[in-house]
Amino acid sequence: MKRLALAAVVLGVAASPALAQPEISTMLPAAAHEGCSVSIIGTGFSTAPDVSFNGTPATVALALPSLIICDVPAGATSGPVTVTVAGGTSNGFTFTVVPDGPPAITAVLPLLGPVGSPIQVVGTNLGSFWCGTGSVQVLFDGVAAPWCVPFESGVFTFVPAVAPGFRAVTVAVDGVASNTAWFLVTGTLPSPTLDAITPASGPARTVVTLTGTDFVYSTGSSFGYPTVLFGTTQVVPLVVSSTSITLCTPSTLPIGPLDVTVRVYDVPSLNYVDSNAVTWTVTPFTGTPFITSATAAGTAGSYGSWYTITGSGFLAAGSEGIVLPKLFVNGQEAWVYYAADNLALAFLFAPTPSSGTLYIETAGTASNTVPFTIP
Repeated sequence: MKRLALAAVVLGVAASPALAQPEISTMLPAAAHEGCSVSIIGTGFSTAPDVSFNGTPATVALALPSLIICDVPAGATSGPVTVTVAGGTSNGFTFTVVPDGPPAITAVLPLLGPVGSPIQVVGTNLGSFWCGTGSVQVLFDGVAAPWCVPFESGVFTFVPAVAPGFRAVTVAVDGVASNTAWFLVTGTLPSPTLDAITPASGPARTVVTLTGTDFVYSTGSSFGYPTVLFGTTQVVPLVVSSTSITLCTPSTLPIGPLDVTVRVYDVPSLNYVDSNAVTWTVTPFTGTPFITSATAAGTAGSYGSWYTITGSGFLAAGSEGIVLPKLFVNGQEAWVYYAADNLALAFLFAPTPSSGTLYIETAGTASNTVPFTIP
């Protein structure tokens, strides 16, 4: 061999480099049913490798120098998986072929906890081998957990909104139910109470404040955050506390009374609890603006000032939708960057005045004029 290599050098012929032997570093997953897709990760693979599951050849779907994707072949048994290329055969990576069968629970961990707490349902055939599982549900007395994540030996999920006490836990995989395990639910989520909405009526796009209790909460493993339902229209508020929610009503609400409820979601379990309902009445736009208060902020003598205007009738119905208001400060039009029927926020691009008067104009109708000062 040395003489051949020397002859190649003498004759000016380059010797072919030795091919690298393939090596498997890991497989994802490391256990699966027949027909499941698996990824083989390593080095030294070619674009035309032969893959064997304990002696049973597999069909390769994708082959790259460091990645092979193939299906677990029919008839495969647990044992070493090898990759063979021109450079030789790799090490054997231990793979477990999971036998087909109904889902079976061996344990629920922990054994007890409140609604919304995280749990692991451990067992076999729980849809945890990344293949052929169109639907996995964890059920507590028939109530499905909001969502779940299968892992290699079970399912991770959260306790759904069920009453305290011992609850029968089952897992349904593609409609096939497992055996029953038991879990002790030790507590429920706080129930929000809605006391009042201020104002009690108004057009669409009215800023309202809801008052009550338990709109926000925090436990050891989760927290609650509210949304508000105006009929079936759901609104996510930005200003919240445990006893107060401020939001702007949607612009698409129909005229007439609506039931309003506060729905508090438990995060991260996504369970939710609804409050009692309070009626809020949607009225037509008047298009007649009236200012009840005006505050201004800025530095006198500098450039630019901010204005907060409250009142009513700031919006009007137009042929092409909602007509927004204009604000005039000492005769100059300011930029209204937020407008509701009872609130307008504006900025004046001009030297900051120390005082003056302002008014709102909606669809050609002017409001009353009010004074302002900038402290």
